[in-house]
Formats: sequence, C-alpha cells, structure tokens
Amino acid sequence: MKRLTTTALLAALSLGLSQNTFAQEKALEILPQNANFAALNATNMKPGTVYYQSTDNPPAFTDWMKTNPNEYAYLGLFDGYAEPTSLTRRKKLAVTEKITVFVAKAKTIINKPASAINLPGMIKLDFIRKLDPEIRHAAISPAQVMPVMGGQPKIDNFKALCNTDSENINRPAKELSLDHLKRPAQPWCANTERSACVESCYLFNSGYRTVVKGFNNFKAEDEYDKKDFGMATQSEIRYFVSEAEMGKSVPVAALTGVATPVRGVFEQNIFYFNQMVQYGKVIAFFQEHPTDAGKTIVTSYLVFGLQTSTYAKAYPILGLTLEVKEILMGRGGRMNTPTGITAGLPVYTQNIAKSLSGLLEN
Repeated sequence: MKRLTTTALLAALSLGLSQNTFAQEKALEILPQNANFAALNATNMKPGTVYYQSTDNPPAFTDWMKTNPNEYAYLGLFDGYAEPTSLTRRKKLAVTEKITVFVAKAKTIINKPASAINLPGMIKLDFIRKLDPEIRHAAISPAQVMPVMGGQPKIDNFKALCNTDSENINRPAKELSLDHLKRPAQPWCANTERSACVESCYLFNSGYRTVVKGFNNFKAEDEYDKKDFGMATQSEIRYFVSEAEMGKSVPVAALTGVATPVRGVFEQNIFYFNQMVQYGKVIAFFQEHPTDAGKTIVTSYLVFGLQTSTYAKAYPILGLTLEVKEILMGRGGRMNTPTGITAGLPVYTQNIAKSLSGLLEN
C-alpha cells in the first residue's frame, strides 16, 4: 500500500504542461553537471536541438540562494522570496517551511524572429487549456486567489472547477492564513493587461483515488492530515515585452549567458499548491539571434520548490527503505514509469522543454 501511495502522490505534481502537445520535436541533448550552460550561444548550438541541464542533487533553498544569486534573482517566487513561516494546522504554531529546490534549464534556437512570438496569446485561457486537456483550468479574479481567501469562513475555490464538494479537493477550504504566499510589492494578478490568473485542477484517476482513500482511512489522524484526490494550483501567467520592464537588478545576460537584447519574457508563477510543493515557476526568455534576424534564442527554466518535509520522507517497502527523493530524481527503480512525473523530475522537465520549444516554433 505504501508503495502505491507514494506513486499516487508523486503523480499529483503535474503542472499541466503536456509532453506530447506538439508533433514537431527537436533533438534533446542532455548536458553533464559540469558543463557551462551559460556558455551555450549561437555559435556552438546545433540547429533543431534543445540543450538541457538539471540538478542531480537538489540543494536546500538557503544554500541555493547563496551559491546561485543570479538564478535566485529570477527563479524565486518573487523578489526577496524566502522560506515562508506559517501556522501549523493542528497546534497553530509558527514554523518555517523548509524548501528543496529543483532547477531545470533548457536552451534552443527557433526559426522565428522574436517579434513574431505572440506574447499576449500565451496568457489566453484557450491557449492554456490546449497545453494539456486532462488539466482543468478556469480564470479567476485577484479577489479569488488563495493568499487572499485562506482563513476565510467560506472558500469555494476549486469546487466548480473540480466538479466536487469536499470529496476530491478538500484542503483549500481548510487552509489557515496564507499571508505568507502574498507578494509584497504587488498583489497576484493585479496587472490584468499583461497577466491572467488561473485556477487549475488535476484529478487522480480511479486507481489513484482508491489508493489515496486507503491512505486517508488508515494514516490520517484528523481531517487536516487527509490527502486530496487531486492537485489544486493557482498561477499568475504573465508576459514582459522587455528586460527593463522586469525591473531586476541582475541583467538577464548574467543568467542566460546570451548578450543580445531581450524581446520578450513568458512567466508562470504557481503560488499555491494544496500538497507537496511550496511553489513552482516556469520562465522563458526570448533574445535576438546575433547574426540571423529570422531566429530567436530561447532560454527556459522550470523550478520546483519542494516541501523538504515531503522530499526527505522514506517508506519501508518489502523490507527495503525507499526514499521519495530517489523517486523524484528518477532513481526509484520499478517505482518510476517511462514517462510522466513518475518518471522523475529530470525526464518530466526534459519533455516540458521540448514541448515549449515546439509551441514557440509553431
């Protein structure tokens, strides 16, 4: 039972980016850990190739932000983001939620000028829904975001979207204060001209529902401990037309290693998860090709801020101790599937990088 439970929970991490959305696929070249990702440029990148690199051993958030300040500047949930302090549900004690950071990055050249990339179209709900038909999406207003709703007497978030009462997605209605998820400088989704606020729901299939229900019956000590039968998330999806508009003190070139002007940025901040993940982020930079005006260099990043308390868990199975982190990193043996999130974060994010490249190319 524990083996299946772990698999079910890991399956819930899917963020809704389809791995097979686009028929056209580029070759994937996986870079070793000691390769200089920033050194990839127009002169040494092969056409039709997505170059990919990810962390073999994800670091603690506090270590990552110190040793990778350029990444931290762009890949934290917001400027100055730190591990949040929140109230425990049972005893209402203030605790710091420790985070383990997985970072995947990819770089490719697309056969399209940056001016031809439809940035406003990338925040449309119709476009978002096409990324994965299995994920349900609904537009929400700034007043409906969970950081605002958390702790309110009545929370209806996800009920209509997930076609459920409290059976499928129960946790959002039981959240205490979510003030720690608020962005200090600007409320989530306030700039509606350049952003969209989206609520998403991924429901488990019947097999996973049965397993999670068994886990809840035998392991949950009270209602707060029960696992939902799906993953509920909220995101701000936005775009920028220039580097200056982002307002960062660190130049984009210091992160991407590409010195040409930035002609657009796509960013998805996943600020609420109902389980397992503290935050997520997808960001892609579109920079001019230095010698071919008909091409664009695209550098993308996918970040999972995993709750360390979950990432570090171990389950005894058939006399063996199997760690959740080994499964997440694709080293879980038969626990890992060939594709999907249960294949491990490296394989999963490789497929996302290829899909994003195909999206932009088309």
